[in-house]
Amino acid sequence: MPDNLKDIVLVDDEPSALRAMTRTLRMAGLDGIHAFASWEEAEPFVDSRDAGLLILDIIMPGASGVEALHRCRRNNPSLPVIMATCVNEVDTAVECIKAGAVDYLVKPLESGRFLRCVRNALMIHELAGSEGRTGRDSRGVDGRSSARTATETLAIMAQEAKELDPIPRGKLPESQEALLDRCLQMLRGERLYLDPALTLTALSDRLQTNTRYLSGCINAAFGFNFRRLLNSLRIAEFMRRATAEAPETYSIEGLCQSVGFAHKGTFYDAFRQLIGCTPAQWLKGRRVESDGKSLSRK
Repeated sequence: MPDNLKDIVLVDDEPSALRAMTRTLRMAGLDGIHAFASWEEAEPFVDSRDAGLLILDIIMPGASGVEALHRCRRNNPSLPVIMATCVNEVDTAVECIKAGAVDYLVKPLESGRFLRCVRNALMIHELAGSEGRTGRDSRGVDGRSSARTATETLAIMAQEAKELDPIPRGKLPESQEALLDRCLQMLRGERLYLDPALTLTALSDRLQTNTRYLSGCINAAFGFNFRRLLNSLRIAEFMRRATAEAPETYSIEGLCQSVGFAHKGTFYDAFRQLIGCTPAQWLKGRRVESDGKSLSRK
């Protein structure tokens, strides 16, 4: 079964470039590849199909890649576009990204970098479709596209995942900070968060403090309640385990139970709320990143 469910459209006036890209994509397990020598040939196909990715050469006879990008964005605003050119011009790259392209490649294409960009673009497109939006990081405050590539967007998501449970300082009196230190030390050190039956009342009893007082400290420090703090610790543990183990050795459902979620639905809701995608989509992004690093070392 192919890795992609939607068509990949290639547009380049050089037959050798089209052959090389097609061969690289197919060898990587991608299918539904359609190659065209000009945008004039490709445009009717793109407009009539629900494609998953468009790769445009910038310098072509007839409509240039930049012109094709603008036309594509008008008619197919959600279709991810990768630009390719023989000229490494920073200004052109920034212009294309701001116009809506998700990435920019310089020829001759290096297979590892090329595949990494393709898979990242396909994943961002999938995330946008599943969320019914283009993604919280893909647009600026004025509603226009920011100069951020699909690869950079995934890196930001990964960084957010690492910063799930920071310990803020200076927001509360020292006595309350000390209580939170003891609370988090108990949760992490004794791994109490792995207990699906853990409640705020039970934790308060262990800390010998009032339940309402502890709840108020957590809300004041983190800006959310005890349940979300508990879920963030559990999801961080899920991520650590999923990253450390081979994919074939575990199931998502099995892992979510092992980190303290009694119900699968609760885990999925909490993961989407905290990370912005489903666990399966996050795992797919991790594998794309890992594959890219492996290819770049070859």
